[in-house]
Amino acid sequence: MTAADVDQDGDMDMLSVDSREGSATVRLNKGDGTFVDGSQVTVGSGPGTIAAVDVDNDGDLDVLTSNWEEGTISVRMNNGQGVFSGTQQVAVKQKPNSITTGDVDGDGDMDMLIPNWGMACTADGCPVPTVSIRLNDGKGIFSGSQNVTVLKGPTEVVAADIDSDGDLDFVVSCQEAISIRFNDGKGNYSLGKDMLLDPSVGAPTTFANITSTDVDGDGDIDLILPDGEETVGIYLNNGQGEFTLDSRITIGLVAPLCVKTCDVDGDGDQDVLCSTQFDNYIHIRLNDGHGRFSGTQKEVVWKTVCSIANADLDGDGDMDLLTATFEKNIISVHYNNGTGAVLAAASAQQPAGVSLFPNPMQGALRVQGLASQATLIVRNAVGQQVYAAQANQKGEAILSLEAAPAGVYFVQAGNQVYRFLKE
Repeated sequence: MTAADVDQDGDMDMLSVDSREGSATVRLNKGDGTFVDGSQVTVGSGPGTIAAVDVDNDGDLDVLTSNWEEGTISVRMNNGQGVFSGTQQVAVKQKPNSITTGDVDGDGDMDMLIPNWGMACTADGCPVPTVSIRLNDGKGIFSGSQNVTVLKGPTEVVAADIDSDGDLDFVVSCQEAISIRFNDGKGNYSLGKDMLLDPSVGAPTTFANITSTDVDGDGDIDLILPDGEETVGIYLNNGQGEFTLDSRITIGLVAPLCVKTCDVDGDGDQDVLCSTQFDNYIHIRLNDGHGRFSGTQKEVVWKTVCSIANADLDGDGDMDLLTATFEKNIISVHYNNGTGAVLAAASAQQPAGVSLFPNPMQGALRVQGLASQATLIVRNAVGQQVYAAQANQKGEAILSLEAAPAGVYFVQAGNQVYRFLKE
């Protein structure tokens, strides 16, 4: 899942994949953070991740998907209005896990770096875990056969100039370790090193990701990644690609899974957001501007969020969130109130006197404390209306939502919006 302006109208649209259907879904933003019904784009078998990047240098964002089942990357070109076409399937190795793009050979276009899990063993042995490098010809046609060997279980690649020599190196998160590979300036990766994580804090979650930012403001790229059963590690770069553990953020014994950085409180530095395997929260830790993170804020989401994307979805100048979950195949939208203190819809704060129960709910939701005979509109997480009702003279209503799928919903009454969760 990702957010990008694919129709070039100035707002951020939503792109996701459906691994069961072999398709990508494009939902265009109305400009206020709600989304129209999605259009489907056929891609390869078992897509797992999606990226939006201009691969053919025509000024709009094209779509790439990593296809776990068939070992390919689908490339679909944008016509400039968010309509995608094409049939290019780029072969990589077995079980591609994610997509990272960058100009690795310095020719001015966006190439691909693909971590291949390679987990299916045969009588001949187990595939070697690799990162595939596929070079762009400038028109969005990818070729090449370079597959760089890394440690077991590569999940996500960070492409950045980590040794300050002017080209893009890469770091890939692996099981209980990271692999670092240096670029020779022409997009070839041979030299490198591996760094095992500290076993004393337990093994990080399988499929845990990695992210990068300049944490300490010294001009080089540092790393942030789940590095234990309850921690996220901050690894500082010395400017030459040597990383050392600086500090750990304690999330709790809930298996940190997906880490993202963005400026949620608008103070100019990068904060940390982390989902976990065993609870239904996004854990938020604010940066003090010097790479020290604190706070205990949690935003309720569905359990096992596997992807977090950040963008200003509603055009109010702050960073909102999209989250996607493994278990329920649900994407939720979380609006920022501008301070990062609450990453739910600013209008979704429940005023005193209004109550929704039970919440979470399963069949019917009772709402009390409304204005007499108030009109209620229920919308899903992408802004589609799914139900309407009217409160009685006492300001009470029962919303029968047995047929609605599980997910995050919003009840609108006048200019107020209240959020609830259906299990």
